[in-house]
Amino acid sequence: MSAYKYKSLMEDFINEVITVDDFEREYLITFKNETERMGNTLFEILNGVFEAVDCYWYECLPGQETAFEISEQQLRKEVNEALVKLNSLLKNLKIFSTNGVLMLKMGWLWLTGSLLRCKHCKSHQIFCH
Repeated sequence: MSAYKYKSLMEDFINEVITVDDFEREYLITFKNETERMGNTLFEILNGVFEAVDCYWYECLPGQETAFEISEQQLRKEVNEALVKLNSLLKNLKIFSTNGVLMLKMGWLWLTGSLLRCKHCKSHQIFCH
């Protein structure tokens, strides 16, 4: 699932493993080149980070943010908030497979189906029974 690559990237930024410049570059490249389908909730979380990264300006100081420019401090805050939401989403999403039958658990909701590969785009689709 592509959500884990975003999670790792956000954690590296929050934990100062990578610089703000590296995060900005990697996140924009990753998000713009994303080819996997994603649910609305995941898209809203990741798109929110994309918008924050797009608004980040290295010369913007804390307290001087506008609707179009944010500081590194504000970017870190928004990425951290998104990471909390992403972790919650991933915690509630569990996938199990038994004898070729796929079971997807999202919180209290269970879906059962088959995981099939599309011969045209090579992506996986879940077909519910």
